[in-house]
Amino acid sequence: MNLTDKTIVNVLARSSGAVLLLGSSIVMARHLSKTDFGSFLQVMLVVNTALMLSSFGLPQSIYYFYHRAINRPQFLFRTILISFIIGFIGAVVVFSVRTLLASWFNNVSLCKYLPIASAMIFTRGTSQFREPILISSERLGLNAVYTIVSDTLFYAPTLLGPFFTVSLAVIFRLMFFATLFDLIFFVVICLWQINNDKSLGHSGVRKGTSETEVRFWDQLKYAAPIGLSSYLGIIGRQIDQYLVSIFFVPADFAVYSRGSMRIPVLGDLQFIINDLQMPKYVKSYSQGDNVSFLKIFHNSIVKVAKIKYPAFCFLFASAPLLIEILYTRTYNAAIPVFRTYLIMLLTTVTVYGIAPRASGKTISITISVLIGILTNVVLSLMLLPVLGALGAAVGTIVASTAAAGYLLFVSVGLLKVPFTKIFPWYKLGKLLLVSAVASLPLYLIQSFIHPQAIVLGVIFLVVEMILYITCWICLMGRYKLFDATDIGVINRWLRIDLKKWMPSLRNVH
Repeated sequence: MNLTDKTIVNVLARSSGAVLLLGSSIVMARHLSKTDFGSFLQVMLVVNTALMLSSFGLPQSIYYFYHRAINRPQFLFRTILISFIIGFIGAVVVFSVRTLLASWFNNVSLCKYLPIASAMIFTRGTSQFREPILISSERLGLNAVYTIVSDTLFYAPTLLGPFFTVSLAVIFRLMFFATLFDLIFFVVICLWQINNDKSLGHSGVRKGTSETEVRFWDQLKYAAPIGLSSYLGIIGRQIDQYLVSIFFVPADFAVYSRGSMRIPVLGDLQFIINDLQMPKYVKSYSQGDNVSFLKIFHNSIVKVAKIKYPAFCFLFASAPLLIEILYTRTYNAAIPVFRTYLIMLLTTVTVYGIAPRASGKTISITISVLIGILTNVVLSLMLLPVLGALGAAVGTIVASTAAAGYLLFVSVGLLKVPFTKIFPWYKLGKLLLVSAVASLPLYLIQSFIHPQAIVLGVIFLVVEMILYITCWICLMGRYKLFDATDIGVINRWLRIDLKKWMPSLRNVH
């Protein structure tokens, strides 16, 4: 399997949790009131934030230290203990401030749900350490299976509970029991791995490798900068949701959250592609070969844009039908928010901190996050009275663009190229134009046809998708925007021989 296909498989594998989350959102939006659904989303916002903030970057330290540790069994045991302490601290903090959170979120029912949510934080705190431990110990297959099983168990109550008209409190209890099972299984696997490392000898590390006694202080020093950047990133990503929760009622938050949902698969695409290319970036920069660096950078951007740009144009055109199919017409107010958030598909075609990361000058990444946070807060507070909840979405998009723009200017200085050369602007413009033109028939069709039944709506959406993909492929082939790699991927994954149907592509190699 070549690198392109491996990337596609990785993208699909990472998206399982996002797909389950989307599925549970669809079910709950249709079977719960907006107020109950908003309450559920607020509780999960608190749970996820508490888990991410309490980790302090320590899970990432496992990747760095596991193979270096001469005291590997002790290192793993200490890591398990740390994960319990982290979960306990997060649970205690949330339980202590539950009344304050309920007041901030204009939702008194949170006082009833946050105690069980606090217990869930304790049992789920270990989940952040699962993947680093399993991957570091080369249990890749087990990690993949475990992740799918764990996510399925966690989301099963939200997928099935509403069908049986169980209360929100019961759903949270079932989710807690799922996390409890997850915790027990995690401990069993870790104890098994500790025993396995002991059986390999004093360290379990192959001879010839660099071994050292890893202390907790070593982990903490390594993790602290990562934790600080993570905190800023978490605040930047979720600040609009907190602002909407504070200034609006839970029902409004439910609508906003459906519009601000992340599109499965597409959200992490640029990170996966650039992470795979990171060794090449570092090598090119260290050798002063900025030409090769830019070539890799531009190629990765164009690859991502060929997926995200047509996705943006199709989803933007089909937004009214898509929201109605997924969440019913009662959530039509989410359409403007959804379309605003889709702009991120246009701007997130790369990891803007690639050059700073390759150069080791990562302080600029922290500065960019601060720029994003400050811009988001100021702009959102200015726009909320004018645009309502939509103002938070606009503020988020402008803030993320400002942060990305700062990193682009930093990259210009590091790579010593003009701003006009840092991005493949011309190619991106052509891709966006072709993608937009391919979507024009959709607007024309939707002005005449308005399917009422859900089944007809789904069929209509599928027909629209097929029509759009056909138009897009034809236009891409007509203007020779496919390269040999693209043609190979389409041939293998869609079983379409483009060279057979488009003679103009036969000379592409």
